[in-house]
Amino acid sequence: MKAENFAKILNADFYTGVPDSQLKALCNYLMHTYGIDPKHHVIAANEGNCTALAAGYHLATGKVPVVYMQNSGEGNIINPVASLLNDKVYAIPMIFVIGWRGEPGIHDEPQHIYQGEVTLKLLEDMGIRYFVIGKDTTEEEVSAAMQEFRKELDRGEDVAFVIRKGALSYEEKVEYRNDNPMIREEIIRHIMNICKRDPRAGKVTTGGIVTVKDSVDHWYLSWTINRQPQFRAQPEGQVCVWLYGLFTDVPGDYVKKPMRDCTGKEICEEWLYHLGVPEEQIEELAEHSANTVPCMMPYITAFFMPRADGDRPLVVPEGAVNFAFIGQFAETPRDTIFTTEYSMRTGMEAVYTLLDIDRGVPEVWGSVFDLRVLLNATVLLRDGKPATDMNMNVLEKLLLSRGLKEIEHTDIYGLLKEFGVIPTTDENRDVPVPATGAVWPGIH
Repeated sequence: MKAENFAKILNADFYTGVPDSQLKALCNYLMHTYGIDPKHHVIAANEGNCTALAAGYHLATGKVPVVYMQNSGEGNIINPVASLLNDKVYAIPMIFVIGWRGEPGIHDEPQHIYQGEVTLKLLEDMGIRYFVIGKDTTEEEVSAAMQEFRKELDRGEDVAFVIRKGALSYEEKVEYRNDNPMIREEIIRHIMNICKRDPRAGKVTTGGIVTVKDSVDHWYLSWTINRQPQFRAQPEGQVCVWLYGLFTDVPGDYVKKPMRDCTGKEICEEWLYHLGVPEEQIEELAEHSANTVPCMMPYITAFFMPRADGDRPLVVPEGAVNFAFIGQFAETPRDTIFTTEYSMRTGMEAVYTLLDIDRGVPEVWGSVFDLRVLLNATVLLRDGKPATDMNMNVLEKLLLSRGLKEIEHTDIYGLLKEFGVIPTTDENRDVPVPATGAVWPGIH
């Protein structure tokens, strides 16, 4: 069926939705006919927003709007359908056009399989009557279904057309464009200058928290980007960055205000400044290319505040016979707070010491002092690639080769081989690798 004929049958003059490949023909028709027009066609951030916009349109005009989406967006419309549109609430009629990804029996990407199975069931659970359109569905059948739907719409109920793969077509070529500069990419570019990789690549980006050295005397700003997407419902191409400030009562380097008094935009500006963004671009990028949500977390921040020896009590103070301090704010050797293990160890230490029980508290994981752990982390941060695969100039390669030659018969060389820091095979020479099954000297 041609998309323009389908739209004619719907007989609506307001569309809003989230573009979908399954609905490409309809989206192309709407862009060719209306473009982006607040009176006729609005592309929204998510399906819940679309539904709310469409509800406002109906309340203002009395007309029936159309909301289009991929079936993965059904979850986003459950709340507005139940609490706003339903005939038991405000009885707002609406036509949903839903692209059916992951339809049973049709090959699709894994993330669509289950959603495809429950697409129709979700509509039934929401009380939305539907009609499925496939390649062989005639215009007469769609017109008849729409005629029946008019009865539901007149009663303030919602209906849906579920669109199978290839069911709609549109012959006109459409170019999607706007006059807004791609300034969002500017932030990504500065991140890549530091991390040497695109955070949208689905790989480790920062590998941990990056502390801004130039911010130590002010906010003591840190930031991190985990493997993206970090959240299941995170839109494709969106990057989630976590910013931290240890000293919230000190003015920043760029934003001359304490962090606790700043808006999200101002916090973003301070971060962009430390990323190396030119100052004339900072405000524009923070305003239009990022959405920054401030959140005060004093309890968790207390864990990381600098402290000197004696600021926190020993688990069992000297001379104590019937009391002890346990938990995250007692002092215990070699461990880092913010872990469940810390609380458990302080409790065990208290009991074993006060009751004179001859048992040892379990050792702290040697992530700081164990060379093996550090070597393994180095390789993992490089997605399993050896250090020899790094982009190096000729001199750096020569120095690396000479350094490895000097240590090739040592235990260090064996460790590098064992943990993949250097290739485990050597085509040029047969170098014996020391056995690494025993405890290494100096590592306990």
